[in-house]
Amino acid sequence: MRRIALLLLLALPAAAQDPREITVEKIDSTYPAAEGKTSGFFRTGQPADLALSSMGFNEAGGPLLFNHPAGIATDGTRLFLADTYNNRVLIWSKLPAGNEPPDLVLGQKDFHGNASGDGRDRMNFPITCASDGTRLLVADTNNDRILIWNEAPKSNGAPADLVLGGGGPARGLQHDRVMWPWGVWSDGTRVAVSSTRAGSVLVWIPDASAAHPDLVYRLDGGPMGIGLHGDTLALAGRTTVLVWDKLPLDGNLPDRRFDRGIGSVEFQELRGVAVDDRYFYLSDGRAGRVYVWKGVPSGDEAPFCELEVENPWRVTSDGQWLVVGTGDKQVVHVWEVASLGPAARSRRVTGPGAGQRFNWVQTAFASCRHLFVAECGMHRVHCWERVEDALAGKAPDAVLGQAGLAGITAATARDRLFNPATAWFDGTWLWVGETKFSERLLRFSPGK
Repeated sequence: MRRIALLLLLALPAAAQDPREITVEKIDSTYPAAEGKTSGFFRTGQPADLALSSMGFNEAGGPLLFNHPAGIATDGTRLFLADTYNNRVLIWSKLPAGNEPPDLVLGQKDFHGNASGDGRDRMNFPITCASDGTRLLVADTNNDRILIWNEAPKSNGAPADLVLGGGGPARGLQHDRVMWPWGVWSDGTRVAVSSTRAGSVLVWIPDASAAHPDLVYRLDGGPMGIGLHGDTLALAGRTTVLVWDKLPLDGNLPDRRFDRGIGSVEFQELRGVAVDDRYFYLSDGRAGRVYVWKGVPSGDEAPFCELEVENPWRVTSDGQWLVVGTGDKQVVHVWEVASLGPAARSRRVTGPGAGQRFNWVQTAFASCRHLFVAECGMHRVHCWERVEDALAGKAPDAVLGQAGLAGITAATARDRLFNPATAWFDGTWLWVGETKFSERLLRFSPGK
């Protein structure tokens, strides 16, 4: 037994030395000798019964015996150390002045254990840790995840509050997945992770895909159009209009409701609603009209004017431009709000470039001097930096959902679209809503 152990130890890599030199060190060690009386055979999954070249099974050797410490961080008060091979992170409540033991351990229940695990209170080969001054982040490398504590833990083995990544082995190379993370960083707003095996750096900001809404309103028939201006929110669909004078953040009911009509206007098939500083707009697809009131109507006021539009869909206004898509009629109508009146005529955008026609546009809108057209039938969104350029027949400055104007196929990838039916730019992000086959709500950031 001793000969086998000696041969195994000799097989371990040693420090570089002259190959002709042989050194021998006698170790004054004591241990019980194995009797060697075994019988039977091995079984699948059986545990080992002895461990050499280590402290033992699930034994770290105490708080000050580190095993390949790889990462260190501080929040200005505390010191954090990723003790990698011991599958733990050690925490000193203040910067040590000498060889002082840590006050807390994460990843283990106490300072003696070192077994790996994949629960929120366990780790597997943690390489790096970081702090933004409040939160603690740990790159749990062999679990392909980042563990986050929202504040400094106060007890041994405290579980993480949040996990980024994880979820089991990946199928093939996925550049947007946490794979063998070696670096993590945060400034309190963003989290950056080096996903080493994927060859990428991933960045999170304080929002999340798959987040659930705070409130859900269930309405008869479902609204086709939504208009928001300041605190005023309006919904319109079929023969009903709902208006809130203040955003319903607490689940409050609408302040005004119009059923079947306003004054002399009878609703037939409402598809869109918009609000700006001057006017309140409703588009009625079956009537072929866009109705314009001076301000949000409170009773039976007659509209200020009616605009004839064949098959109008959603109507939008940013206070300077009124824009209406027309579905399968392949035209986007644009009016200057300042020139609206009974005799106002629209200017038209008929396609993304010379010789091209739109295919099914439900939503088009102007925002921040830009024009956006969601071309549902071609699975793309056209973006002009200046409304005037679109009116002059120039090609869009950007096309989202396709690699260019030649692309028309649908897909649900990150850089592709599938039936984009609605969109809006809030000055910071462009939001695109897909319909029928995908039902995603996607956010695009300018400049990326």
